[in-house]
Amino acid sequence: LHQLEIETTDLVGLFNMLDDGDGEISLEEFESGILRIKGMARSFDVNKIQRDMTRLASKMDLILCNLPYTKGLVTKMDKKKRAQVLDAPQPNFAKDAL
Repeated sequence: LHQLEIETTDLVGLFNMLDDGDGEISLEEFESGILRIKGMARSFDVNKIQRDMTRLASKMDLILCNLPYTKGLVTKMDKKKRAQVLDAPQPNFAKDAL
């Protein structure tokens, strides 16, 4: 595996990536799995995903922290105003994140 430049620090994870679920790795599974792994994310890609996940977690924390406050404001509104707020178009967070 070292000659193929395959990381072997997590052999159980490597086995699970190569195995099709029968608990054994056939020659065909090994060949196709190694080719798939060799084409997988580089360190740069993994680092970018980690940064993106950190930013996403921060945004989620901010939303969750403000949720009780927002719920309290909506609860205190009169029925007409509350209906206007609840019926308002919802923001597209996926678009805003880009």
